[in-house]
Amino acid sequence: IIAIGKRLTKITPARGFCIEIGASITVLLSASLGLPVSTTHCQVGSTIGVGIAEGRKNAVNWKQFAIVFLGWVVTLVFSGLISAGLFAFVSLTPYKFPVPQSLKYCPGQQMFVFDTPEDSFRGIVCSGLNG
Repeated sequence: IIAIGKRLTKITPARGFCIEIGASITVLLSASLGLPVSTTHCQVGSTIGVGIAEGRKNAVNWKQFAIVFLGWVVTLVFSGLISAGLFAFVSLTPYKFPVPQSLKYCPGQQMFVFDTPEDSFRGIVCSGLNG
């Protein structure tokens, strides 16, 4: 909050109002078009827009914006790596266990099964770990 609210550009109550309205309109228009957007990115974009509207070259701290932008890129890459790792773990884990020979196909690659009539957890289907 400090990086955007104090270091990026000067914010007054009127500028804050314009930032909120600009970000809100962007989010509403994007939602009506079915586009996924980040409200944080919209806020930063609106803050930059208010700084640019001031008309001075040094109204926006471009070095601070570069740091924020780099944070977005690092977050995107890091979350992608974590998601890939989790997907690999979840999708490959059942194959690490011996599958019963009577099973030729595992519908849906179900990992967890809750047996409603017995009201108990049955184990991991298609892995041979039924218990």
